Amino acid sequence: LFKPLYTNPDLKEKVLYFMKAADFHIKDIKIQESFIPIQENNQNLKSRLLLQFEYECKDKGSFTIDYEAESISTRIFMFFAMMILDNYHNSKLFLIDDFDCFLHPKLVNILLRIFNEWNDTSTQLIATTHNTDILDTYIRTDQVWFVDKSYYNVFTLDSVFDYNELSVEGIKKSYQDGLYGGIQIVNDSMIKDI
Repeated sequence: LFKPLYTNPDLKEKVLYFMKAADFHIKDIKIQESFIPIQENNQNLKSRLLLQFEYECKDKGSFTIDYEAESISTRIFMFFAMMILDNYHNSKLFLIDDFDCFLHPKLVNILLRIFNEWNDTSTQLIATTHNTDILDTYIRTDQVWFVDKSYYNVFTLDSVFDYNELSVEGIKKSYQDGLYGGIQIVNDSMIKDI
């Protein structure tokens, strides 16, 4: 996944700039290639990239955190930054489930602005979310769809336009009131009983 960061120093600098602009305070991304034996006799080796994030301390020193030990939000946002910047001049389709999971609402807003306002290619983002607050961001009514699941696990996909909605303002409340379906039906008494 991170080979573009390893092979393209220009991309790495852009990702660092992007991360700094998003208030992550990462000074450097250190990437080291290591080789892991894939057979007992060590004849065949598999290349693996090890990532570390370097942070600057108050006293001008620094410390590093291994990629696996870093917060999920930092890892996800860095991956988004890398994918967006690596494909900036190409038309791509990004399919992301639970797009806003683990991300601060301001980061979600800025990512949506990248695709909706600053996108000068035909790159598209198709993303799912359970968070209705995303309806308060930079999206249009033609971009809102609802997925509803029947009792028999049959899914239907409906556009907001199927309900003659012309503005985003009323969609959030109508959705929360159950007008469009797609609401999690929780049986409070059963949960309380268990």
